[in-house]
Amino acid sequence: MKVQLWGTRGSVPTPIRPAQIRDKVVDALSRYRDTGSPDDVEAFYGELPFNLRSTFGGDTCCTAIDNGDDEILIIDAGSGIRSKGNDMMANFKGPQVIHIFLSHLHWDHIQGLPFFVPAFVPGNQIHFHCLHSEYEANLRNQQQWKNFPVSIDQMSAEMSFHKLTIGQPINIGSCEITPFPHVHPGDSYGFIIKSGDHKVVYSSDCDHVDMTPEQFASYAEYFDNADLLIFDAQYTLEEIVTEKYQWGHSSFSVGLDLARISGVKRICFYHHDPSSSDEHLTDLYERAIQYKGLTYDNQEIEIIWGYDGLEIQA
Repeated sequence: MKVQLWGTRGSVPTPIRPAQIRDKVVDALSRYRDTGSPDDVEAFYGELPFNLRSTFGGDTCCTAIDNGDDEILIIDAGSGIRSKGNDMMANFKGPQVIHIFLSHLHWDHIQGLPFFVPAFVPGNQIHFHCLHSEYEANLRNQQQWKNFPVSIDQMSAEMSFHKLTIGQPINIGSCEITPFPHVHPGDSYGFIIKSGDHKVVYSSDCDHVDMTPEQFASYAEYFDNADLLIFDAQYTLEEIVTEKYQWGHSSFSVGLDLARISGVKRICFYHHDPSSSDEHLTDLYERAIQYKGLTYDNQEIEIIWGYDGLEIQA
């Protein structure tokens, strides 16, 4: 399965600011001068730390999974789904069948839908899948005329709304998707996606702070032997036990602990805090590497810090 992250921020879209771009350029040029202005600029660029040569991005949650099927599988419709839709239109060859799974209905997971261009293409079919009983009404309310000038009914694609059930798998092409519960204000859900021997788990917006050992073990079972775990690490452990207690999100240390006992092969941290700069996210990545070294007893696991546009083969 090819997994592509189209939006990795939580809470609210976070575009990079001009001052932040200036700081990156100034720092990079200073390093270029200090290394003697090498002739191979491309090689110099490639050796810069990620936070200087790029950005983690600012779009909110949207992940696509491509298993080579004709039908398109998308999880969450944050602002990142706009870019996913534009990419689909750039490669458009005819009507498409699109499945959008919604983990929950907070704005950062649905706010991109009004800007998803394939929804305006006649002949396209869009199937929504969600566990919340009145989610269709929530999506429609987002596009009431007081909120947005174009209603869902004015979108030209054929739309269907399907109610999911915890623990009950459904098949989309060659993928089997099974939802499981999260601890989050307003309720949220994760998804286990299997295809053959491959397993991807999407687990965003979950609070693990007050879990009992039995609950913690249940998550380890959901994550069991996943090839890739996409995990919410919006805050640090210090934050989620103090000023952001029970805010519905987790940390890289909790994610790594769960990955260790679950036999996860790769963990991708996701749902970055909008106040986290590229420099801070790079620091968190380095701290996660250090934490793994202190606790894993040489257990193999790859740590990935998600960014907009990242592709992962799972």
